[in-house]
Amino acid sequence: QVFADPVSAFSRWSSASTSEFYTMGARRFWPSPEAVRSAWVTHVDVQFMSPEEESEFRKSLEKDVVRCLLVASACCTSFTLVHEVAVVGPTVFGQDSSSEFRDLRYQIFLVQLMLWTVIPALFCTLVALRHFFGLFSRLAWELNAVLIMMYAAVVIVVGQSGHITMIVGEDPDSVWGGGISCELEAWVLMGLSIVITSSVSFIPVRGKLAWMGPALGIATYVLSKLLWDKNAATHTFPLKLFALGIVSAVGWRGAVRLERYNRSRWVDTRRLSQASTTIEAQEKVIEGIEKISKESEMKDEEIVNAKEMTTCLQIVVQALCDIVVIIDAHGRIGKAEAGTSPELFFEQQVEGLFLTELLARGDRARFTESLQQVSDNDTAAYLHVTLYRGTQNCEATLVIARRKSRYLVGVRLERDLSDGPAYYSSQTSTGSRAKTDPDFNVCGYCSRSEPEPTDHGFSTRGTINSTVSWAPAFQEEVAAGMAGMAELLQGFVPITSSPPRQSMLRG
Repeated sequence: QVFADPVSAFSRWSSASTSEFYTMGARRFWPSPEAVRSAWVTHVDVQFMSPEEESEFRKSLEKDVVRCLLVASACCTSFTLVHEVAVVGPTVFGQDSSSEFRDLRYQIFLVQLMLWTVIPALFCTLVALRHFFGLFSRLAWELNAVLIMMYAAVVIVVGQSGHITMIVGEDPDSVWGGGISCELEAWVLMGLSIVITSSVSFIPVRGKLAWMGPALGIATYVLSKLLWDKNAATHTFPLKLFALGIVSAVGWRGAVRLERYNRSRWVDTRRLSQASTTIEAQEKVIEGIEKISKESEMKDEEIVNAKEMTTCLQIVVQALCDIVVIIDAHGRIGKAEAGTSPELFFEQQVEGLFLTELLARGDRARFTESLQQVSDNDTAAYLHVTLYRGTQNCEATLVIARRKSRYLVGVRLERDLSDGPAYYSSQTSTGSRAKTDPDFNVCGYCSRSEPEPTDHGFSTRGTINSTVSWAPAFQEEVAAGMAGMAELLQGFVPITSSPPRQSMLRG
């Protein structure tokens, strides 16, 4: 198109955008910026998209970086110290040389000793303090490792005896003897190879930083040939430079591939760790649920047992008590529960009345005291009172128990104090006599006058002991009922304000 119509092709290219320019045939000569960026991200840049993940990965490498850097710096310090003492030292302090400071060889020896031994020993000390004692943990040790490698690459080129001699303007062969120029090139190439290998293979530095050490070493080597070692820049210099570049590129590429593998393994390890943490948390939740389930089952069993016990107690109470009424904290009779008829028992409407209104005056204070005792001690209690039941006066036993803010009062009639047959015969203050009754086989006529409230014919512990005439057919049934009543009352707190009566019922 250019050769056919150059004017129109030029005008079209000048008006086209950058992306259109690369699609019109220029791509065959050089890649577009998008292609370069894509290739860089795909083959070179292996960093994570998330800065948090990249920071965590860098921290995970710090321990290995410090350990490898410690080994490398220790080996370098030891090797250079041996080289200075065994190789350079005899040349400087030989019989035909002067060890005065004015001697150039002695000065170069001191400079080399500082560059090759003292400063690397300081680096090694800092790395050892970080590795063994955890000091200087806030420093970015990956960057420190790169800086140390860059220092080593520069010193390997500049710190050679021949190069220092050339820098000060002297001839190395005349100062150090013949043959040093030949050895100089070998030492430089060997040292750069060691630095390149250590930077890209031994020390686990990320690929975006690992190239700095080899690149600075090669650049310093090129500058040395351009500035002070111009005689060594022969026709073989480009070949040496190309070889160093190939070694650096191949090593760096291998370091990037190894880094990609380490990143994938780190991601897998992190996922496994997160999965393990999640599993442990779920196991704890499951254990908590199982524990709660077991506790719930135990509570259900306790509830079932409590219900069964409540049912049994209700059966016992219904068997031993004639009626159970519910009163509030003030002693007022509440609504009756299903299956009970307080109106029939008391022969009047009792809902809303105070229970003390149905007791003798002398027993009201004792009943109030028993309610207070039950409320304070959270226990059950019983006492014997004179109860007004319609037009009749009866001796009764009250069993009091608390249920939340209400009280359950079980009422058991003991005897009728009005005219008529009694349940048992006893002597009162006015006297009485016993005779046989055809229905109960035991009867007696009590005094027509109401007895004193504190004289009810019961002991303070609720044990009933008084003389009675039993019928043979009724003796076992009454004995069993009285024994059950005595066992029930053993668990309650007795009211001891009433003195015992002289005559007791004996069973």
